[in-house]
Amino acid sequence: MVNKVKRPAAKAAKTKKTKINKAATKTKAATKTKHKTNVVQLPRTKRPAKTAQFVPGARICCADIETSDLSSDWGYVICVSYKWLDEDRVHTVSILDSPTYRKDPTNDAWLLAQLDHVWDQADAVVFHFGMHFDLKFLNSRRLLHGMSPLPKANLIDTWWHSKHSLRLKSNRLATVADFFQIEEQKTPLRGSTWRAAAAGNRKAHALVIEHCEADVRVLEAVYYRLRPIMANHPHVRAAALMPLDLSCPKCGSTHLQHRGKYVARTMVSARYCCQDCGGWSLGPAQKPEKYYCEEIEAAA
Repeated sequence: MVNKVKRPAAKAAKTKKTKINKAATKTKAATKTKHKTNVVQLPRTKRPAKTAQFVPGARICCADIETSDLSSDWGYVICVSYKWLDEDRVHTVSILDSPTYRKDPTNDAWLLAQLDHVWDQADAVVFHFGMHFDLKFLNSRRLLHGMSPLPKANLIDTWWHSKHSLRLKSNRLATVADFFQIEEQKTPLRGSTWRAAAAGNRKAHALVIEHCEADVRVLEAVYYRLRPIMANHPHVRAAALMPLDLSCPKCGSTHLQHRGKYVARTMVSARYCCQDCGGWSLGPAQKPEKYYCEEIEAAA
């Protein structure tokens, strides 16, 4: 008969304690894992943009260009798309429509000349990165063809406002549109499509034009979202030759709410928030004593 060796009491207690600790650790880990799996990430709330219409008579144009190269001495303008804010249609001028296209497919003089009537009507032109690319490229090509540069117009660059007023990873149009969850999206194009369009392929040209028109629609939506922070926006009532009165310079609305005051070094201005577009504006600068007298009279 084999005698069984009994474990010492201290060793048995230690083994039991170890088993309990392991069981507690497994339970804690299971609880932690279960807690992680139960976490639900809610989608970001989509806040609709305030797209208050401009007053009749103000002509604001959103525009974009597509070129065969990023340098004006190597490339030319393939097409220009633009859209007025009070219209639904996107207009496009393509180099394919040029009467000299068959003789010289790279001659964009006719296309550039078609922009004169657009700039003559526009009170402001909205571009993305337009100050650094679009406007410089257009004027470079116009000077090359012996034309005068585009007339001075109020340029609203959404890239500039995004860079100086927002804090994003990138200020590209697609990034800003994604940040604001805009439904309109840019259409991607392959490098082969660009090369084919530059070589005169009409199907590739159609894809480039579609891409340009989509950019204009995205640009318009981005403009509406950035408009409340545009401090240097031209007054749309002045553009429409209407009395300014007490109105929002961005959308022309008279539905303003008085919210405090803005104090400069020696002058004081009333501060207003537009209830239609969400933008801020200031009243006329006044001396402190006159401003406070008017405040007391308004309170009485």
